[in-house]
Amino acid sequence: MTDNPQSIADRKEHANAIGGPFGIILNPLGDIAVTAGESCDLSITIINDADKTPLVNIFVDETSQPVRDWCVIPEQRLALGVGQSSEITFQFEIPIETASGSYGFVVVIDAPDHYPEDTPILLQQRIQVLPYVQEARLASDPTFTLQPPTRSDQPIPLQQGQPLELAVLVDNRSDRVDRFRLLCPDLDRDWYQIIYEDDFSLGGLIMGEQYLELNPGEQGVIRLIITPPLNTPAGVYTPTVSLKSLNNPDLVLLDVVYLQILPVYLLTAELVTLVGRIRRQNAAFTLFLKNQGNTPRSLQIAVAGADEDTTCRYTVEPEAMDIAPTGSGAIAIEVAPLKRWKRPFYTRVIDFNIRLRDLDGHALPSEVFPGSVVWDGRPWWQFLILVLLAIGAIGTLIFLIWLFFPRPPSPPEILEFSPQSSFYEEENGEAVRLNWQLSNPNRLKTITVQGVSPQGLVISRPVEYDMTQGIPEALADFCQIETILICINVPTDARKPGDYIFKLTAAPIPQRRSGLFGRLLSRIWRTRRSPVSLETNIVRIDATPTPEVLDFSPTQPNYTFSLAPN
Repeated sequence: MTDNPQSIADRKEHANAIGGPFGIILNPLGDIAVTAGESCDLSITIINDADKTPLVNIFVDETSQPVRDWCVIPEQRLALGVGQSSEITFQFEIPIETASGSYGFVVVIDAPDHYPEDTPILLQQRIQVLPYVQEARLASDPTFTLQPPTRSDQPIPLQQGQPLELAVLVDNRSDRVDRFRLLCPDLDRDWYQIIYEDDFSLGGLIMGEQYLELNPGEQGVIRLIITPPLNTPAGVYTPTVSLKSLNNPDLVLLDVVYLQILPVYLLTAELVTLVGRIRRQNAAFTLFLKNQGNTPRSLQIAVAGADEDTTCRYTVEPEAMDIAPTGSGAIAIEVAPLKRWKRPFYTRVIDFNIRLRDLDGHALPSEVFPGSVVWDGRPWWQFLILVLLAIGAIGTLIFLIWLFFPRPPSPPEILEFSPQSSFYEEENGEAVRLNWQLSNPNRLKTITVQGVSPQGLVISRPVEYDMTQGIPEALADFCQIETILICINVPTDARKPGDYIFKLTAAPIPQRRSGLFGRLLSRIWRTRRSPVSLETNIVRIDATPTPEVLDFSPTQPNYTFSLAPN
């Protein structure tokens, strides 16, 4: 063998029951019935269904004692080509002193070099050893037969709880009255019922319920009713029927009944909710499975969101399970959101499906079991945080828009406008002089100065200065530009006596923008491009005073006129 016993034992934990890359045919298919002291054979045909040419080891497992010791050649080897089949035979020689009963053993089919993941394949078999019976019998020994007869290759099929009635025909060939008792040593007492009646006998008598008494040369019938209990596993059963003679207690009369309990595939499932709402912890469920049939079930469990929903992650423990007949199992299912930070604002119901698959292909009452979990919405205070964040975001956006929104160029502004003096005199021949200061002089188009009376009549003609080319020549001696325009002692034509109010008007350079956005900005900035004005207080020019006669009198009151002499 290529593998040592320890490595094979390790791989058996993951072994398949039957199948894999090989087709396997057993002969006989069920239990092997043999009498102590005789031999029997087990033939195994192996078909290579794969595309490799493996070297296959077939042997009786070392743990299968004493059957391995009975096997003449317990280890054999085959080389199979693609699509090729071959047959090997294990011969078992049963010692005469072997006690009657069932002896289980395991045949291992292993191809470690070519199929390490699919092998070994384990075949569970059983040998039914019948008690040794001497062949030399007298013609006067009693005999019995079973009706209907059963055969190893055609066992009688039975459902759980279905009775099978057999008639045991007993023939007393001796010359004495004898009593017979029927025994079933291989069956539990709840399996069978023995009825001793004389309705089917030919002259026999019943002695209570324990014995059948027959006269010499007469025949009788014992009714044997075999009823497999409801929890009987499926399979082939070979109980032994033994007839005891009161006159000859050392005489052993045996026969075998071949029964096949038909499989029943019944599986129930119940989903129990442990935690059905997702808050701070994940949801948890338990799926309880109960095998109410009579065959072992190998199941695979998978959970996924309904309608391909990928909101949650589903953890199943375990993902596969073997359940014995009448056994049960529990599967833990945990449901957790994949992105917990995406918790909904309102309560949401998430549906999921639990899918079962029978690894042996047996029928299931339903392959899909629905479930649902509730994902609680966010608490109310998180809404307040979101509202505050939204308000902050809107405020930030407004600030950024204000910060980066195109602004109109700053228009000129009149910082100061005043006369050099509030009082002038006409007789001095002086004109009114003005002082002003303007910001943003580079945005100036024109400066207009005019004088009006308090009643609004223009009494000083408007003077307009073009500022587009800088300080005009008329203002060159009076103005200078730094960051602002400063003009001092600018003369006007106001020389006539009267009250004046001077008005300074600064007109900005108009901005022209193309495009829809530019025109929109122009409309927004239009009010800021309007001319600005500022007036002075009343400036007065006093008229030249009119001459007045203050005193007119003679130098002396009396004068004397005399004629001078010639």
